[in-house]
Amino acid sequence: MNKNFAKVRSTKDIVIPSVLTAAGLILVALPTSTSINIAGFFMIFAGIILFMTLKTGYKDENGLNFRKTEHYFAQSQKEEIARAINKRPVKINLDDEDKGNGLRLDMYYSKKTGKAYVQLFEYIPYKYEPFSIKYYNSNKKSFRITFPDFYLPESNEIIELKSSYTLGSIQEMKDKFKAYKDLGYIPKLLLDWKYYEYDELDKII
Repeated sequence: MNKNFAKVRSTKDIVIPSVLTAAGLILVALPTSTSINIAGFFMIFAGIILFMTLKTGYKDENGLNFRKTEHYFAQSQKEEIARAINKRPVKINLDDEDKGNGLRLDMYYSKKTGKAYVQLFEYIPYKYEPFSIKYYNSNKKSFRITFPDFYLPESNEIIELKSSYTLGSIQEMKDKFKAYKDLGYIPKLLLDWKYYEYDELDKII
């Protein structure tokens, strides 16, 4: 199961435009100079625009409110952060952030439930692409995090590069491919220099 979050208005997103609009109305109503009245009109306009566009809160499928933060790390920390996500996300050292921007870690936190979700992105020239993907491991009957070997943005393909010695379980690879497909990617396995797609994995001996 993949966690989806939707942008919503937080209390702050409602208060700020409301205060700005109210202040603008007061300035417009005051019997003062024209410049003050004009400033009031601009404040009203800005308040309306902010009310229509400002959304800094997030909700999940169950309607729970979450707060999102973004953290940036150097590319050299990829393996360290990946291990922490797989084992104990609380061990991610945020003191190491802002020493590079090759990685972006999104964190969603619910104050009400104490739950937190993380998603690691790797910067592929000109944009951030998902690097960590959640999948259901049917062998171990639990959800796991996988880190695809390659992502090709031009063709939207995820390439898993393996050899006969590093392939592991075919079923687990099928589980990963299903998660990739559910997210809209085109998964391919490059095994001993031969490509296999999702419906061809059963042909591997």
